[in-house]
Amino acid sequence: MATCKRPTTESAITLTHPNAAGIDIGSASHFCAVPPDRDDEPVREFQSFTADLHRLADWLDACNVDTVAMESTGVYWIALYELLESRGFTVLLVNARHVKNVSGRKSDVLDCQWLQQLMSYGLLHGAFRPAEQVCVLRSLTRQRTMLLRSQGRLVQHMQKALVQMDMQLANVISDVVARQARRFCDPCQSGRDRQEPARQLVRRTPLRVDVTTAFVVVSEVGADMGRFPSDKHFAFWLGLCPGTKITGGKVMSGKTKRCANRAAQALRLAAAALRSSQSALGAYYRRMCARMDRPKAVTAAAHKLARLIYAMLTNGQEYTDRGQDYFEERYRQRVLHNLAERAKAMGMQLVPSEVPT
Repeated sequence: MATCKRPTTESAITLTHPNAAGIDIGSASHFCAVPPDRDDEPVREFQSFTADLHRLADWLDACNVDTVAMESTGVYWIALYELLESRGFTVLLVNARHVKNVSGRKSDVLDCQWLQQLMSYGLLHGAFRPAEQVCVLRSLTRQRTMLLRSQGRLVQHMQKALVQMDMQLANVISDVVARQARRFCDPCQSGRDRQEPARQLVRRTPLRVDVTTAFVVVSEVGADMGRFPSDKHFAFWLGLCPGTKITGGKVMSGKTKRCANRAAQALRLAAAALRSSQSALGAYYRRMCARMDRPKAVTAAAHKLARLIYAMLTNGQEYTDRGQDYFEERYRQRVLHNLAERAKAMGMQLVPSEVPT
């Protein structure tokens, strides 16, 4: 009786980053692992002080490491990330949830070894982080947003204290801090050289995208779209793409993923302002509102805005708005084409009726 042998196949996993290291970030110390053949003690612990971070970088350089993978733990990774990047290392900030999805050893000391092994075989992907100048602008924008929110709470406390003292100042003045609020941390008054990409984006997009929205988008992403292969990848990073939860060929859920992306929040605010716009995007938003609920329509319009921004920043071209009538006519032509195709499939022909003069 003939026996059947199972076909043997070679493993598809190859060593793509032989000079990779893994770092487990902590608040007080960092554990770092290099390939076992590079040092007698391939796993070491370094304190989180500046001098210790420099010793860590020197040790990685002595071990001929060129790629470093680290988990994003709070804000403790930022100092080490910037230091290693300035020293010429290729640093990848990986998501802790992606690492947990790959089964393997998991403990406090062996986390760095597991990161090093996964990175060596190319199983980890780094998160998006813009250039250094964009990071500085992003920190300024986030700090401004935080201060404005704190200012709003303080103004409420101040008005409450005035009312308790029977000083009805709000009855004679609409806003007691309006003049100061306009001057407080205004993005148009400082850093004009860094705001030029935002101003160009506003000039290229004559829609409901104001300077503040464009400033937030550029500060979060930057003007270089080279990290995103296509506009679909850019929209997915923003969290504006529909979900693809499919089981057995059936779409179980099309809900977008939960994402606290500040650029996506700014685009959603700009999309919500299209409700009364007479542009083509305004007509698109109102058409989406007629088909679905308002939050989904806002996400759909924000998704279209994101793809337009990607095209403008990539190609350097301005956006030409054809107007509401152009969008409605295109929609009418699509409906007529679909009706003609359905009639043709049933062996019929769509004949237009005579329009009375």
